[in-house]
Amino acid sequence: MRIKPSKLSEFYRCNYRIGQVAAERIMDQHRLLFRLESGGSRNIFVQYIGFDKYEREVTEFDNTWEVANDTKFGMGTSDRDLEDYHNSFEMLFGRTVETLEFVSEVFPSND
Repeated sequence: MRIKPSKLSEFYRCNYRIGQVAAERIMDQHRLLFRLESGGSRNIFVQYIGFDKYEREVTEFDNTWEVANDTKFGMGTSDRDLEDYHNSFEMLFGRTVETLEFVSEVFPSND
């Protein structure tokens, strides 16, 4: 993802809040966000989302993601965060999704 230099703080805030709500709602998922440090624009980010299995069970909640976000960070923050998040992208067509699978056999064991 390429982020507009003037929108970095909004991008960071939105990702922080997404992570806080996701940690409470999706326990078997892990998010990592990396920023390019050398070899190109420092406004390029890569996000990895890891999970244990594809067949994740759908968990029922007593509220929506938006309500959880607004409860945690204040009324209306969900809508503002979503708008800020999308407005922070410099190039919407430059986003790529790749699916990777962890293969434990290629890593050394801890035996």
